[in-house]
Amino acid sequence: MHSFLELVDQQWIDHCEHMLVVRNIFLYLDQSYVLNSPGRKSIWEMGVAFFRERLELNQDLEKKMLTGIISTINAERDGQAVDTQLLHRLIGMLSSIGSYQDKFEIPFLLESRRFFREEGLQLVNETDVAVYLQHVEHRLAQAMAMVSHYLDSNSQYPLVAVIEDALLVPHMAVLISRGTGASFEHFRLEDLKRLYLMANRVKSLGLLKDAWAIYIRSVGQTYLSSTVEAMSDRDTVAQLLVFQEKTGAILKQSFFNNDEFRICLKLSFEHVVNIKQGRMAELIARYVDRKLRGEKGVTDFEVENDLERVILIFQHLQGKDVFEAFYKKLLAKRLLLGKSSNFENESMMLSKLKAECGIEFTAKLEGMFTDIGLSKDTMVAYREHEAESAHAEGSNTPFEVDTEIRILTTGFWPTYPKLAVNLPSELVLQRDKFALFYNAKYQGRRLAWIHAADRCIVSARFPNKTRKEFELSLLQTRVLLCFNSTARMTFPAVKTESGIAEDELRRVMQSLACGKMGTRVLVKEPKGRDVLDTDTFIVDLGFTNKQFRIKINTIQMKETAEEIEKTHEEVFRERQYQVDAILVRQMKARKTLSHNELMSGTLSQLRFTARASDVKQRIESLIERDFMQRDPDVNGCYNYVA
Repeated sequence: MHSFLELVDQQWIDHCEHMLVVRNIFLYLDQSYVLNSPGRKSIWEMGVAFFRERLELNQDLEKKMLTGIISTINAERDGQAVDTQLLHRLIGMLSSIGSYQDKFEIPFLLESRRFFREEGLQLVNETDVAVYLQHVEHRLAQAMAMVSHYLDSNSQYPLVAVIEDALLVPHMAVLISRGTGASFEHFRLEDLKRLYLMANRVKSLGLLKDAWAIYIRSVGQTYLSSTVEAMSDRDTVAQLLVFQEKTGAILKQSFFNNDEFRICLKLSFEHVVNIKQGRMAELIARYVDRKLRGEKGVTDFEVENDLERVILIFQHLQGKDVFEAFYKKLLAKRLLLGKSSNFENESMMLSKLKAECGIEFTAKLEGMFTDIGLSKDTMVAYREHEAESAHAEGSNTPFEVDTEIRILTTGFWPTYPKLAVNLPSELVLQRDKFALFYNAKYQGRRLAWIHAADRCIVSARFPNKTRKEFELSLLQTRVLLCFNSTARMTFPAVKTESGIAEDELRRVMQSLACGKMGTRVLVKEPKGRDVLDTDTFIVDLGFTNKQFRIKINTIQMKETAEEIEKTHEEVFRERQYQVDAILVRQMKARKTLSHNELMSGTLSQLRFTARASDVKQRIESLIERDFMQRDPDVNGCYNYVA
């Protein structure tokens, strides 16, 4: 076949050479007569037409030539070396004689469609998706090279369309379903980028977007599939942060920040984060708390980066009021116990929350920081006042006990339980002195003493002449002070002297006598974890610990499951008030509303997800409290009661 094509090519070359000779001989006639005679062909045009007529008269010859050209192109597709210059000359000949489109291009495209259809059916079942797409890329690049080397430029679009229709369109759903899972899981950005580009070519981005949404939701649900009790901020939030970073990189590098894919990512993450929105809000708050407390070996830059990332998850959270409740409690502990590692990070987190949720969201949190600052100023003034009073009385020791008092504004801070305890006389004296000073300075204000978050540093001397300092809660401190006068006490005796409630006292005694080794200041008789009324406690005179200052963890300072549930209940009650306010506001503005209008208006204005049944309960509650009533004349309609 190659020899035959060379022979045809040589015939065309000879014909062109002869025509050039004839044209040169009759050049004057060609230029002077033909140009002035419309409708007459030039010598060259007549020669080309004559060649075409002779070729068409011999149809077997023409068919054999076209078949040979297409076969040679197929051989090149199969990886064989072919004479592209020969193809360039032959196809140029067809273009010159006007036979390219109807004689060559149409059968060439039909043959290409058959070739690629068969190839696609074979390869899609035998090769990996990534390999298949690389092959499609190769075919497309090969088609561009053919156009560059010997095909007419007008054949580029139809040839590319044939490849897409044969290799991509019928197999795109299979390619996406088979190729996305492993590529997403193993973070194959180049494979995903190639898949995106191929899907975009054949307008199948919707299939790829759906597969991405399914992947994000399924993987996100695996992080949240464990029981609520087993979920921890260390595992869940950290995993979601890594997953969010990973999907963000896929969006940017593989999906070119496509708006539809970006919205898909946002909606999918919202679904994941809000599967257990109440618990998720709590975990995010605890994760932020752990970062702001500081971790060993973690720099401030890394903390700032982690807070930037966690805000991106927080943006998807619908239960932001639950987050606020837990964040406020944890912030209060950090501020009151001095656990914040860096106040700049605290301020930065507060500014991020304000930018995300508005000034109303952070008003109480900012009030807590303001209280801490004012408390420090108040304590400076109080110390100066006591120093002046001691100097006037001729005393050099104005403070028997170094005391730090915080003035907290009601409403800004969490509600703490009032603990029953007989304060030591030293603390009673300091409390009364400060109360006199404060009431004299701020008339009309009332102080309520809350000891739930009090911390004390207690100095202890043991018979072996060792001196230790213990960091304790106020209740632990009060119990240890009971042993200043005696080394042995029964549980009822400790209860009577300390004035601590029985259940609370049992937890305190457990922390002092049954804690981890190196913190057991007291010895319990008989031994055991549970504290009974018949137990006796003895000071461990042989207490040893390498550290000078020892922190004894308090059981009551750790949130129990009941306290966590209580926080969720407080949020739920607050949400009920918000629902009531929205319902009344709508009824007051409209006076009369149908049930459907009232329900849709309320659900659209709520900042959290609420069930229709919950809103109906609030409507019934408002009817019972005479804020609104059912219309006696129109069924399913409500009237506002002024």
